[in-house]
Amino acid sequence: MGSTRSGIIAMVLRGTLSPVLIGIMLGIPAALYVGYLSASLLYGIRSSNPVAYLAAVGALAVSAAVAGFLPAHRAASSEGDARAERTVTETQPMSQQNKNPLPIP
Repeated sequence: MGSTRSGIIAMVLRGTLSPVLIGIMLGIPAALYVGYLSASLLYGIRSSNPVAYLAAVGALAVSAAVAGFLPAHRAASSEGDARAERTVTETQPMSQQNKNPLPIP
């Protein structure tokens, strides 16, 4: 009845990194094609610089992993449910909180 801490982290990271990997797979060929088309405008550098492509892909992957790991870690924390419940209760008006409408004698 629930998931393990590592399972939650893996699920959130999978959801975060999947669109990033799809974007990288589509973006590299597009960048190479645009570089080929604009090669006549470039002076002194090649249009297909592998170091620049690797640096860009690495920076994107690292930033996406960090951006996904922080909420994944919060979701997997043991007091995550209590913290979420406390936040919801504190932000609701008093009339909407779970109170017994009938007084108990």
